[in-house]
Amino acid sequence: MAFMGPVRTVGTRKESAISFHASSQALERGLRFVDSWAASGQVVGRKGVRHFKTHQEANEDWLNTLARGMAQKHLEKSHAR
Repeated sequence: MAFMGPVRTVGTRKESAISFHASSQALERGLRFVDSWAASGQVVGRKGVRHFKTHQEANEDWLNTLARGMAQKHLEKSHAR
């Protein structure tokens, strides 16, 4: 692999120390992150609980759901043009 030059740092965040005591500030940061990610429209998974007999079935379902979601996003973007 070729060297691409210096690495650029984009953004900063504080890493929370792992502890046995809950932190309301860490919980709030986590909730804000989840809300911002969901609001960005990048979530392509289905809602709900699914049960699988094996990890392989779960992985296949996840990959199929991801592929369908990516295809749907692509179609939405191509029709918006």
